[in-house]
Amino acid sequence: MKQPFLNVQDISVSVDGASLVNNVSFKAARGQITVITGPNGAGKSTLLRAVAGLLPVAAGGYQIDGFHHDKLSVKEKAKLLSYMPQLGPVYWPLTVEAIIALGQKVVRNDTLAEVMDALDIAHLYGRSISHLSGGERARVLLARAIVDEKPLVLLDEPTSALDPAHRLMVMDYLKKRARERNIAILMVMHDFALIEQYADHVLLMDHAKLIAEGTAGQALSDQMLRQVYHIQRGKDGHYHRV
Repeated sequence: MKQPFLNVQDISVSVDGASLVNNVSFKAARGQITVITGPNGAGKSTLLRAVAGLLPVAAGGYQIDGFHHDKLSVKEKAKLLSYMPQLGPVYWPLTVEAIIALGQKVVRNDTLAEVMDALDIAHLYGRSISHLSGGERARVLLARAIVDEKPLVLLDEPTSALDPAHRLMVMDYLKKRARERNIAILMVMHDFALIEQYADHVLLMDHAKLIAEGTAGQALSDQMLRQVYHIQRGKDGHYHRV
């Protein structure tokens, strides 16, 4: 792995007395896509929210660009990372371009146009986000997360609402952006095919713990698939329950 930009060390997170992340350590490098995967309830989104500073850390900690999270103010952290949560309702009846620029000091018109074109939302310019489909809204919120080129981008299931063509379009663009802009992208994802095609590093979680990591082939080995998901790859290339 390249020099890590995000270094998570023995982090634990508890919510309402329940341990949702237990003693997890990993690193994420700039120029790469790191994927967190695992069954529902494994702690993936909780881990992402903790790194984003939205949940308190019960034990351990993390460093971003060498700075410990406890030493970073909210303003300083906002300069280092952006976060896209799982797709949910949007309560602001704003235009697409206003949503993308929301909270940013300056978004250059050429940068806005480039991101909107790359994510196939340029034709939505001027429309209210309230009137978009789920997939269109997801791409608008993704544009908001990446338009200001923060060095660390946290994405929670950014492709879950997209059709197959747009999933590939989005992942192609994220891969290109990570490489060309030297950005560390950390995302939660379930789609094995996309993980195998696009992830540089994979973290497999189960029951609040990190149980495997490495390439997609290493983290999602036949043994891990049987142990965690109770499935196996068939000779036909499909997955089957065991």
